[in-house]
Amino acid sequence: MKTMIGALSLAALTMLAAAPTPGRADTLGPRDRDDRGEITRLGKGLMEIGLDSLFVWTSRSVEVGGTTTKASTSTVSVGPTFRYFLIDNLGLSLNVNALVSHDAASTETAGVTDEVSNTELGVLGLVDVDYYVALGHGFFLKPGLGGGGFWKSRDEPLASDPSLKRTITTTGGAFRVQLGFVYYASPKFTMRASVDFLGLFGTRTSDGSPDESLLQMDLGWNVGAGYVF
Repeated sequence: MKTMIGALSLAALTMLAAAPTPGRADTLGPRDRDDRGEITRLGKGLMEIGLDSLFVWTSRSVEVGGTTTKASTSTVSVGPTFRYFLIDNLGLSLNVNALVSHDAASTETAGVTDEVSNTELGVLGLVDVDYYVALGHGFFLKPGLGGGGFWKSRDEPLASDPSLKRTITTTGGAFRVQLGFVYYASPKFTMRASVDFLGLFGTRTSDGSPDESLLQMDLGWNVGAGYVF
């Protein structure tokens, strides 16, 4: 009898030891690098540096009186991002991007096509506030709001004499609304993807022409990666 009780006790202890322990919820912070459980909280004082990129493409086509006009604009912005967590799961980021836009337009009348294209270069700077909602297994939902400014410039041929060009410069403010996902692959490496609504507003100036107001709204795709330190 004693032998049977001892055997049952030993079996129970063995099963208890073999049973999986519940996963730990870890806070990833400036002094906490323990990754034995899931990262479900990003602690105050955590810092990241990374690279973000935004791609926007728009296309439109208009037909009037037998003339078809097609136009497209593609914009790519790439640059470094520095992020600091003010409190748990609330990050403040500074992003400075090089901005490249390419416009292409074609007009077709009676089978004859005329094509025009130009490239615009500039800089876009934004400060964003993002909140991280834990989804489990290192994934976070990240809504965010941001604001900043931009500058861009391009050279455009004159309609009266295509051999001559005028410089068009646009400056103003910018705002951004983001909704995306972030994945902490490890306590040191993170990847992110989001849909960005980007608005630009300002003034466009050109040689020998009156100033024009600009209000531009774009929806784009943003991807990036970062290093945690």
